[in-house]
This record gives sequence, C-alpha cells and structure tokens, in this order.
Amino acid sequence: MLNNEDRPNRPWQRYLYAAYGIAAAGFVVAVWRGWFTQKSRFTTDVAPAVILALIFATILVRGPLSVLRSSPISVRRAIVDLLKGLLCLIGSLGWIALIMRRVPDTYAGATVLFVPSLGLGLWGMFYLFRIWRLATGSVLRAVITPRTMPGLNADQIPENLTSVGVTAERIEIPVDYGTVILKFVVSLLINAATWWLLGRNSLLISTISAAGTVYIVYLNGRIVFGHGPGLVITVSGISVRKGLGLVSDLAWSEITTVEIKVTMLYKCLVIGMRDPQRLIGSATGYRRWALQSNLQMFGSPFIVYASSLKCDRQWLLRTVMAYRVRYGAV
Repeated sequence: MLNNEDRPNRPWQRYLYAAYGIAAAGFVVAVWRGWFTQKSRFTTDVAPAVILALIFATILVRGPLSVLRSSPISVRRAIVDLLKGLLCLIGSLGWIALIMRRVPDTYAGATVLFVPSLGLGLWGMFYLFRIWRLATGSVLRAVITPRTMPGLNADQIPENLTSVGVTAERIEIPVDYGTVILKFVVSLLINAATWWLLGRNSLLISTISAAGTVYIVYLNGRIVFGHGPGLVITVSGISVRKGLGLVSDLAWSEITTVEIKVTMLYKCLVIGMRDPQRLIGSATGYRRWALQSNLQMFGSPFIVYASSLKCDRQWLLRTVMAYRVRYGAV
C-alpha cells in the first residue's frame, strides 16, 4: 500500500490523461487521413515516438513501480476480461469485413471503416493488457521487488562493539572496479543488441539507443573516473562517493535503520532516514524523481549498490549497524 506521499500529484495526473486524449485524437486523424496505410516517417518514427513518450510520461508521473501496482484479480474476473477482449477484437475485424465493400474509397469512407474498428480494437487490447499486466506484474514483483536480507538488528549488536570493528575513527571501503566495468560492458552489449535487433534502420530506435549509450557512459563514468573511496564510515556519519548514491553524507543521528535489501538483480545497502521528505523536497529535476523512486521501492532515498563496493555484505551491515549504535541514536 502506498502512502499519500508516494501518490502522484493530481494535477500531473490530469495532464497525463489529457496527453492520452490528445494522442488518441491524433491517431483518429491519422486513420482518417490514411497515414497508417502508407510507409512513411509517420508510421516508422512519429507514431512509435508518441507511444514511447506516453510510456515515459506515465513512468515519470506514476513512478517506476506503476506496473507493480495492479491489484490481484480472481480467476473468474480474468476469464471474463479475456472473453471481453476477444469479443472486442472479433467485433473490430467483423466491422471491417461487414462494411468494407459498402463505403466509398475516400477519406470519409476510411473514417467510417477504421475509426469504429480502431475503437473496438483498443478496447479489446485494454482488457487483454489488464490480464497481461497481472501476469507480468507477478513476474516483475519476484524479480525486482527488494527483500530484506536476514541480518542484525539493534538488539543483536554485542556489548563489546570492538568485536565488529568499531575501533577506527574512519573506515574506507574501496570501489570494486571489476564489477563496475563488467556491468558497464554488459549494459553496452545489451543496448547494442537491442538496437541491432529492433531498429538499426529506424531513426527513432537509433536515437533512443544513442541516448541510452550516453546515459550508460555517464552513470558508469562518474564511478570509474571519480576520486576517493566508495564508502566512508566515520564517527560522525556515513559518506558515499558520487555516482554510487544520490545522498552523499548522512549523520548517525539522522539514521533510523540499516538493512541489506536484495533482488534477483542486485543487492543494496539501505539507510533509513528520519525525514526523507525534507531531503526530497530540497532536490530538483531528475534527482528529486530518483529520490522519490528510491523511497517507493526501498523505503528510503538513501541506497548504495553494495555490489559496487569491495567488501563482504554481512561485514558491511554489521559495521554500519555497530557505528550507528555507538555514535547515533537507536
């Protein structure tokens, strides 16, 4: 269940629905003008660009976990939706077959032929998408929903804190450059393979692929060419190297929880904060959206990808927890 703070702003939600309506009207005009029947820049670039823009806008407004928010439905409801979707698609094809030879070969005739068919087809796709979303949502939950890795809590910290390494005033944890470079290379290969398979002849796909390459190089370059250790633990707080986290420094007095959360794809050190909304409110642009997304997914905007640090995950958890107990407020 999402908190009210996690819900999208209603004005932006209305703008998103307005964009859906404008796009739908634009596609009706495209059908009326016969643009979909021609091999042109509209069908290969413009229309896919509009669809991708709507998907991107939906993620920005509703958050990256919007696909996981579908409520479970009963088997009976799923069967009913499946039948409705199939009937709508059959009706769409039936309408075309019924009046294809009865309308003139003009824009008006194309409108009478395709607009009702398109409406029925989209209605049917809506029902089928709802079932597809239910199935894919279950898979995505299993793959990307973070789960807390069993570890320590405050009551389990031993009285002799030196046994978990709380003797130094400063602990520096280096970056695991091998892991970072491996992820960088794999990301580039996946991006290149996607471009080659889906649209090496499409200007739109090529542009998206180029933008993705720039983004991948930027994210990994900040880590590889940065300075200093990946994570620093001191008596005053915890600091993270730029590129490894969105929050650079945090005092122990501001920390509430320390966890390692894992999925099938990654492991993260998650630091709970006393007032995360104050931090999010002070940020702007992409950083604000990313902090809010971290809060939705992990329960805190302060996360560090533990796989990018050269240390044992359990040791990291025990050490950060012990420093918090000794120098912070439990």
